[in-house]
Amino acid sequence: MPSSGEQPGDWRSAIDAGIVLPDELEDPFRPMDASRPDIGALPRRAGMLAGGRPENTKSVPETQE
Repeated sequence: MPSSGEQPGDWRSAIDAGIVLPDELEDPFRPMDASRPDIGALPRRAGMLAGGRPENTKSVPETQE
């Protein structure tokens, strides 16, 4: 239930509201300072995801059966 002043779907309640993963788990988006992470797949200020193969790389040749 949203708290007072928030609308359903209001993203502000997700900022700094996540939990920090234990140190033994890899987290490339772990906050560098003492702040808590954002709730969600990516932190609010994270860059866009890139998919596909890096440029100038060769694809793996298909095997012949």
